[in-house]
Amino acid sequence: MLSYCADLVRKHSRDDLLLCLFMPAEAREAVLAVYALNIELAQVREKTSEELIGQVRLAWWQEAVEALYAGHPARDQPVLQALAPVIASGHPPRESVMALIENYRVHFPDSPPDIEAAMDEATLALLRALCPQAEAGWRKARNIILKHRRRHGQRRNGWLNFKLLVAGM
Repeated sequence: MLSYCADLVRKHSRDDLLLCLFMPAEAREAVLAVYALNIELAQVREKTSEELIGQVRLAWWQEAVEALYAGHPARDQPVLQALAPVIASGHPPRESVMALIENYRVHFPDSPPDIEAAMDEATLALLRALCPQAEAGWRKARNIILKHRRRHGQRRNGWLNFKLLVAGM
């Protein structure tokens, strides 16, 4: 049985779910929670035609995640409940998650142009924190990501994610 976050990621990004299945067990649900947060943020744009309502929804997400970082209990929302123990353990870094949310807020109603880079950075920061034994591999993975971005712009692709995973192991 898949967790709520895994099921959400499966529905919206099968490549990311498959990538997570190959991650170290201690990092899997945490990374799925970050991917699920990204999906929830992207869906605000897809489900909201009015800019003011979209901004209010994104502000709700921002406040809810800030509350988690402040040590408050998670609101009654499955992605927030999945993020709560991850954030309580000190991962992922506050800056990377809040930058992700801010990207959506600043560019709403358009899709943020650099959201893929923000997701890569947040995921890599989380993996580095949860699997520190592979620090040299995560540095190699970051170099792979940067090289890909120089060649192809900010686009994200499944093979790059797979390279990131393999490099970190």
